[in-house]
Amino acid sequence: VLVALLVFAAAFFAYRWAVDLQRPGAQTEEGWRGFIDQGGYLREAVALGNLDTIPEVDFAFGPGYPALAAPFTTFSDRGWPFEDPFLPANMAIWLLTVAATYLVGRRLFDQWAALAAALGLMLATPLIGLMTLPWNTTASLGALMVTMLVALARRLVWWHGLVLGLAIALAFSARYADALWVAIPAVGIVVAAGALASRAWLVADDHLPDRHPGAAPGSDGGEAPPLPAA
Repeated sequence: VLVALLVFAAAFFAYRWAVDLQRPGAQTEEGWRGFIDQGGYLREAVALGNLDTIPEVDFAFGPGYPALAAPFTTFSDRGWPFEDPFLPANMAIWLLTVAATYLVGRRLFDQWAALAAALGLMLATPLIGLMTLPWNTTASLGALMVTMLVALARRLVWWHGLVLGLAIALAFSARYADALWVAIPAVGIVVAAGALASRAWLVADDHLPDRHPGAAPGSDGGEAPPLPAA
């Protein structure tokens, strides 16, 4: 079900991107490249893609989101693919969002509720219109979705903490204030995992047999079985 859902989500994203009149080459040659925010992201991405420092005059936004597009600005004069170097990251985060919504819904309810939630996100919210156009909030959304996936883990290990830290760092590097909205659930996940682990230890301890004082280690503290009669 998840694979079919992601195929549909990718096709839907491609369709909405193709009919978006703001993309370069749709109504005008420049499209969103001439917009204030999107043009700023692009200039930062080009600088990073060329391994240059971002000029002070262009450093108006956090570099986290432009860094996601930076590798794709070097393929041609206008970026790849289809003159939109932000397209790969935007589509990847869109698919991540759909997958995370489905998986969380399946954990909390069932497969059909999860499918309804994912389809509702795609078809009944304005999110897709915000993701076919470059916005640095897309990076923050990706960080939040990664945090949601970590929350699904049955037991946290060290690398889950690393992933949460990287998610907070990505949000901070894209939109400084957005780090707070990723850090809050991340801290909640860690605290909840610690509380559940402590509760598991307490439950396990309650099921251990009581020992009598002086009982040998490894024994249950009960009375020794009677010796056989001579």
